[in-house]
Amino acid sequence: MQEIKNQASRDELEDTVAKLEKLQKQEEQYNNDIIVAKDEIEIVAKDEIEKAKKVIFKAKSRIKRENEKACLLVDGVGMTKSEVISAIGEPTIHTYSGYLYGTVNIVFSRSSGLLSYVLGCKKYK
Repeated sequence: MQEIKNQASRDELEDTVAKLEKLQKQEEQYNNDIIVAKDEIEIVAKDEIEKAKKVIFKAKSRIKRENEKACLLVDGVGMTKSEVISAIGEPTIHTYSGYLYGTVNIVFSRSSGLLSYVLGCKKYK
């Protein structure tokens, strides 16, 4: 009788050890999957950061070109709005008092409609 109980205990212990080994393998696979997923996320994040940097660089370059173009092509006070547009092209933004090319603000007189002053050209002249 005791031998049967001992055999049953050994069988139960073997089953428990087998279950434990199976769970340990599952945990190891889960941890490996997490590591792979983290690596994939890092790769995607780096790619997205590089894309964002390229977009920012292009935007900054475009603004710089618009600034230089506005500062170098505007002859000075007294130009009309149509003369400015024909010299530089369409502005980035139409403001209440003038045009915005990049960060350069070209301001026109409200009464005469002629160019009054240009803001933001100090480093281009």
